[in-house]
Amino acid sequence: MKGFVTACGLIFFIVLLSFLNNRESEGNPIIIFLSSDEVTAISVVATLLSFILSIWLIIITKNINKTINWIDQIKRFNDKREIYSQILKAHRDTMIKDKKFDEILISDLIIEVNKFKDFNSINNLIDKWLVYRLLRHLNKDMNRIDKSKLNRQITYIISKYNNKKGGII
Repeated sequence: MKGFVTACGLIFFIVLLSFLNNRESEGNPIIIFLSSDEVTAISVVATLLSFILSIWLIIITKNINKTINWIDQIKRFNDKREIYSQILKAHRDTMIKDKKFDEILISDLIIEVNKFKDFNSINNLIDKWLVYRLLRHLNKDMNRIDKSKLNRQITYIISKYNNKKGGII
């Protein structure tokens, strides 16, 4: 939007200059002053600078929006981390202590891991890779799922939930 306004200003300025150059400039001192080469050069430079500044402001605004979204995601993570950790601990305990391992548990685990995946923008690359591997492991056939490996992966995510994320705040 800002670039559009600047472009419209540039077009208006060019039309104004062509209008002033076509008029007789003998009588009016304002027209003589505005149609001089120095004023024209200064106006062109000012217009170009305003266009460049508009583009720069658009880029900065996008970076600020990214930072604000990142901070909001950290706040949401810190607010929800204990709840998600308790849910994963309950699923892990069900799998270990009760020796219960069925499709319902797997689908619940997939849902909970996807909740952790929602915070990907604040997680590091290793966490993203481990979540990807865990989801691939959970999507295997039930007979092919390694329960000890699954237990280690869930324990890792629980440990990540137990760590409060910091940031700019």
